[in-house]
Amino acid sequence: MPCTDFNSALALDPTFALAHFNAGIVYLKRKQLNQAVNSFNKAVEQSPSDESFRVNRAIAVLLARTEREELEAALQDFDLALKTSPNSTHIFMNRALVHFKMEHWAAAEKDFQSYIGAVVSQMTSP
Repeated sequence: MPCTDFNSALALDPTFALAHFNAGIVYLKRKQLNQAVNSFNKAVEQSPSDESFRVNRAIAVLLARTEREELEAALQDFDLALKTSPNSTHIFMNRALVHFKMEHWAAAEKDFQSYIGAVVSQMTSP
C-alpha cells in the first residue's frame, strides 16, 4: 500500500472502494502501473457503477498493459463511461489511444475526431 492512511482504512474495511481508488491514484503518480491497475480493479469490484473508478482503471491499463483482452476491457470501461458522460472529451482521447495501441486505426481516427470536435465545440460555445 502506498501510505499508512490507506492501509489503516482498508484494514478496517477492505471493501472501502474509495481507499482502493485513492491508492490507485498514488500508484499512478509513482508510475507503479501494475499496482495502480490492481487497486483500481478492487475499487471497481466494490463500486462497479462509479465512472471515475472505471476511467482511471482503463487509463492505468492503457499505460501498463499490452494484453489484448485487458485492452478490450479498457475499451469497455471507456464505453460505459461515455454512456454516463457523453461530453467528456478526455474519454474520447484515451479511448482513441487504446484503439491506436491495438492498431484499430479507423476506430482510433474516429475517436480522435470526436475528441477534436468536442474540444472545438467547447471552445466556441459561450
